[in-house]
Amino acid sequence: MNKEEIETKSMLDLVCDQQTKIDWLNYCNNKQQEELKHLQNLIDKTTNYYLKTLAKNGSMPDEAVEMFNLLEGNK
Repeated sequence: MNKEEIETKSMLDLVCDQQTKIDWLNYCNNKQQEELKHLQNLIDKTTNYYLKTLAKNGSMPDEAVEMFNLLEGNK
């Protein structure tokens, strides 16, 4: 191999390494997005249940109010 071929191979190796890092970061980002979507879905279901129960009963136990406030980030 001459000097030019070695430099080209080194650059290609670097590009492949960078692409591997990009692929891994994209994978991690997708997993985090899925987890966030799942958690938001749980919060939405909990909120809907809370509001339906509140409308039906006119009040909620203090513990339920506390949990709701924690979920919504009010505390």
